[in-house]
Amino acid sequence: YAGATLELTGSEYANDYIYDLAWNSVSGSGTATIYLPEADPNNVIGKDSQGYLRELRFITDNTVNASDKINITAQSTDDLEGAVGGSYLISKNYEGVTLYAPTSGSWFITQKKA
Repeated sequence: YAGATLELTGSEYANDYIYDLAWNSVSGSGTATIYLPEADPNNVIGKDSQGYLRELRFITDNTVNASDKINITAQSTDDLEGAVGGSYLISKNYEGVTLYAPTSGSWFITQKKA
């Protein structure tokens, strides 16, 4: 919803792999921000340390439209596509993006649907 901020690190969604994003129209249009977890493989333990949780997928449903903006943003110490603290904007329904962090400090867009 408009004005919302979600830090994936330490949240109830921290161990998810696919994020199905919806927009609460009661809040009106605006911008929401989702902060990616730190792109450090050492922060992931167990079976997940082999890369499973370093690939994240974000998809939107039919409630997101051009007036609703969702910024998927790297931590201030990480980069997204080479931009430190960079972000990827989603602003339409049925959009999707896959991000992968093969090395510490860097997120890459490996697939996007627009």
